[in-house]
Amino acid sequence: MSKLYLFVLLLLFTSCSKEEEKDNEYATGNEKVGIVGKWKLVSTETDNGGGDLTVSDRTSENIIMTLDSKGIINSSRMGCAGRYSFVARENLTHKVYSIIITQLCEVNGKPSVEYIREHPAGFRDNNTLFISNDWCFKGCSDIYRRLKD
Repeated sequence: MSKLYLFVLLLLFTSCSKEEEKDNEYATGNEKVGIVGKWKLVSTETDNGGGDLTVSDRTSENIIMTLDSKGIINSSRMGCAGRYSFVARENLTHKVYSIIITQLCEVNGKPSVEYIREHPAGFRDNNTLFISNDWCFKGCSDIYRRLKD
């Protein structure tokens, strides 16, 4: 009987919960800095203009954005790959950035439509990136978490 208890205890200590498994996909610590990497959309924050913040969980949508060191962006949200630049903007109180995304999509093998969008962006920490939406009145951002390699 004691072997059965020992086995059950061992099983409990070596198993992990679904929440722990979900969190294991994200990078931790400060080993990586900057925009380059793989990012997963985890939530969207919206403000109705009166200070009421609503957070919507988006993890189940499995939207992944990859930003490489050569300025190429790929995302399951975009119709085609594109280029990006991440530039610092002057601000006296804190670091402010913009991400500028340029896409040149093809139709029937020929360049067709070019999209250029600039969004305010920044970091909450090394592994949390926010990109503000340009369609929102005030305080709307997509929140991404850095994925492990």
